[in-house]
Parts: sequence; structure tokens; C-alpha cells
Amino acid sequence: MTNSCMPEVSPGSSSGSSGVSSSSDLQRSLPLPPPPQQQPRIHEVQIRRIPTNNRPSTKRTSLNGLPRMGISSSYPLQNTTSSLERIIRTHPIWYLPHLGRAAANHLLRPMPAGCFIVRASTRPSSMALSIKLPPEYGTDTDHYLLERHGASTVKLEGSPHIFRSLPLLIEHYCQNADELQCKLTLPPAIQLCSNTIDLQRIALMGQGKREQ
Repeated sequence: MTNSCMPEVSPGSSSGSSGVSSSSDLQRSLPLPPPPQQQPRIHEVQIRRIPTNNRPSTKRTSLNGLPRMGISSSYPLQNTTSSLERIIRTHPIWYLPHLGRAAANHLLRPMPAGCFIVRASTRPSSMALSIKLPPEYGTDTDHYLLERHGASTVKLEGSPHIFRSLPLLIEHYCQNADELQCKLTLPPAIQLCSNTIDLQRIALMGQGKREQ
């Protein structure tokens, strides 16, 4: 992954057509963080950011039990790109389940505020959302835990906002800061893409970097 291409959902639904995967089919193909062993009640916990003064772990977390980000090849190409399609198409840039906290901090440091990475967490079978903060916060990055809520939904730990897929969660926080310190944003290279082909090129660059 390179800095020029690196990152860098009110819930919605769309119906599919016969023989072609719809956007809702594609969203369902993107898995959720696995459920924790004990699920807190949604109104009994407060939003908890991962303390930034904890010593970051450089140990890579095993993919056992972590979600994979499969995308259907039959998803139809569009002449214009929605924010959700940009998020889905470029997931190899921001969805990095092999990455630990220290590596995420390093990659986000030169990025614009709001750029983000979904990465492995030190908590077993969990994921974390790492976000580049604006300079006024006095620290480079902030970190939030992602948890599965129920059988097929995902949310930030302690948040009342629940989403049917990880891309929908990302889309929502790109539009609304809510519990976060700032809105999420995709990196400029992705925002400048005008069609799906351009998005695919950037996604392939991110995927190739991960496989090196």
C-alpha cells in the first residue's frame, strides 16, 4: 500500500435483479466482525476509545476468526460512482485485517484528517477502526473497537448506531461524525476517481501492496 492511494453508513437497502448481483448483495458479501463472547447491552455501555497511551502491539493478529472482504465479480459497473460504491470498491486500501496498531499509526500519520483503516484488534476475534485526527487534537490517531451486534449487524462498541454491513457503517461515519472525533474520509486519490474502472485500478494497487 502506498500513501498516495491509501485511505482512505445511514443504513440503506436496494433490491437486486435476476441474474445480476445488486448493491445489497454486494454489501452482504462483505462480512462483519465476529461476535464477542459476551455481548453488552447497547444502552449500558459508553463509547470507549482505545487509550492512546497504551503500548501499541506490533504483533500481527492471525486471520482465524476475522472477517474476509470478498466482493462479487458480477457487481455491475456504473458510469458514476456513489460514496458507497467508492467504499466497497476500494476496500483493499482501508480494510487491512493483517495490520496491527503500530503499523496503522505509521500509515495514517502523513494522511489527511479523517482517513482511516479497519484493522486487527488485540482483543480476540475483534476489529478496530483507526482514524487520522485533525492537528488540534494533539495526537495523530484515534482508535475504536468494532463489534458485531446480533446475527448480521455491526456497530462501534457502545454506539446506538447499528448497520447491516461494514461498508454501510463506513458510509455513515463519512457523512456524520457522531461518536467520532471527526468524520471519516477517503484519501484524495479515491475521491478524484470518476468511474468504476479508476476505482478498480486503485483497489488493485492496494491489493498488490498487501500481497508483497
